[in-house]
Amino acid sequence: RSRISILEDRDGDGRHEHVTRFAEGLSFCNGLQPWQGGVIATCAGRVAWLADTDGDGRADRDETLFTGFAEQNSQLRANHPTLGMDGMIYVANGLRGGQVVAADPRWRQADAGGGGNDAAPLDLRGHDFRFDPRGGRYETITGHGQFGLTFDDFGTRFVCSNRNPCVQVMLEDADLIRNPAVALATAVQDAAPSGEQSRIHPISSGWTTSN
Repeated sequence: RSRISILEDRDGDGRHEHVTRFAEGLSFCNGLQPWQGGVIATCAGRVAWLADTDGDGRADRDETLFTGFAEQNSQLRANHPTLGMDGMIYVANGLRGGQVVAADPRWRQADAGGGGNDAAPLDLRGHDFRFDPRGGRYETITGHGQFGLTFDDFGTRFVCSNRNPCVQVMLEDADLIRNPAVALATAVQDAAPSGEQSRIHPISSGWTTSN
């Protein structure tokens, strides 16, 4: 069970002393993006919009936007909704993918033209996901992020996995499908040493159960 809380510093001393429980009882909430008086949240198997419509600081609206994200492993789930410079919400795959369906017919798959529950599920294997939060298109995109994503000042997207601490998305699917004759080994590139070449520098001497 997950909870979203609003922390406020009302006396201006630099420390929050007031807590409002915005939403409770959510299943594995692992990412938030503020949007139109509420938040877009990634939870187990779904993307939802939670909003406070009566001004009491607590969410009284919980609207599921998309369902069908894989739930087999609590570490490997769709996560980290992030607003891009193009006005789209980007979601990291989590590595397990899923068969994504829009809960509302306002959304249309970018390629298939279908929308809502009448559309064929969108296969997320090997791809990340994005959608227009205003009720537009949704689609798979280049990337296969395990947890988290970010953009630089130029709109370049970066994802990561447990072996690849920083992966740059070099070419987007939307551009690649315009020329099906182009054959590429990969559309992403490590932007930092990965795997056994990667080095970590722990700040404590704590030992774990794994080498």
